[in-house]
Amino acid sequence: MKEALKIKIELYLEGKLPPEEVSAFEEQITSDQELKETIEIFKELNHHFSDEQELTEIPINTFTDDLKKFFQSEEAVSIKEKLNKAQDEYNQHSKNSSGWKNYLYVAATITILVLGAWGYFSLTQKKPDTLYKSYYSANDLPSVVQRGEGDNKLIEGVLMFKDGKYEESIRLLNTFEKDISKFNLASSLYLGVAYTEIEKYDEAIFQFDEVITSVSLDASKGLWFKALLFIKKGEIPMARSTLKEILENTENFKYSEAKKLLKEL
Repeated sequence: MKEALKIKIELYLEGKLPPEEVSAFEEQITSDQELKETIEIFKELNHHFSDEQELTEIPINTFTDDLKKFFQSEEAVSIKEKLNKAQDEYNQHSKNSSGWKNYLYVAATITILVLGAWGYFSLTQKKPDTLYKSYYSANDLPSVVQRGEGDNKLIEGVLMFKDGKYEESIRLLNTFEKDISKFNLASSLYLGVAYTEIEKYDEAIFQFDEVITSVSLDASKGLWFKALLFIKKGEIPMARSTLKEILENTENFKYSEAKKLLKEL
């Protein structure tokens, strides 16, 4: 392929070809199948590698930190080596007349490698919301038995919680805690999860911390639900840190699940 045609293709794809030449060049593309295929390849390459892509096209989410770690992994190192090898092949082939087609081949290979790496990374990660739903269970919350007349608000609050009426549950449970004026593990846990469900995370963390710092034998339940909160919120480093606290003692609530979940983050 002549150098002049290469330049014209580049100008055309960049939108810099003079207007008076565009129509004639597009007619040439229509009649020349090889030229048409070449341009289609470059359109795909430009889509994936253009420096002018808007930032909104780049995933910015809770996996940014994990993505950085991925690029330091063995898989990423292997891909980088293949990319370097492809670049060396291009540099060698570009010195002869067949360099243009070889460039297209190498460029397409690079595209496949990079997209394959991203696909690998995406498939090996689960979204926070998916993980939260996989590990959260209302059955892990304590059963509540009415022991006295003062427990009415607690029972009613739990019933509202089970019906998914979190705002009403919170109102009743807060009234219960105000009336008894002392720590109650069950109400704190239900309040924490109810606040989590309506995304009032600061209030939820306060409740879980109350559980964690209590002298209750079930204090570690606060760690488990706090870890799930951080996952739902998308704060993966904080979730990892909390899960590691659970793993400090094999007797802690959900020890085995915490170990498994930590590997999935």
